[in-house]
Amino acid sequence: MTTTTRFTRDGLRDLAQDIDKALEEVAKKHEISIKVGNSRYSNLEATMKLELSTTNNSGESQHELDFRSLASRFGYEADWFGRTIHLSGTAFKVSGLNMKSPKNRINLVRVKDNKGFKCPVAVLRRAIEKDLPSPQATLTLGVK
Repeated sequence: MTTTTRFTRDGLRDLAQDIDKALEEVAKKHEISIKVGNSRYSNLEATMKLELSTTNNSGESQHELDFRSLASRFGYEADWFGRTIHLSGTAFKVSGLNMKSPKNRINLVRVKDNKGFKCPVAVLRRAIEKDLPSPQATLTLGVK
């Protein structure tokens, strides 16, 4: 057991991951999504935001429904939600849409630690096109 005497950025990051894991069973029981959001801290106190979201009958969250329904309006594909992309060698998962930001409209989550990021649609499009196999590669793989 680790004793926390003061809060640090790295310590809160580890704590948030532990809280996410601990809340997985609660989320399954109530059929909701629970995620630790932004944190604020000083040496002796910390505040963490918990983000709760319901799912519809098909298991889609409100973030996913919004992302898919607004795809054509903002110039991206509906099936990009949940897709893993690579930017500068780091894996990110497409997690939603940020309606408040006209420039960095796409929400991403870094796979290794679930930290949230934002990027423009154009960056996401380039990353997806880069990750797709080229038609030539597909043909080569299909030939024995």
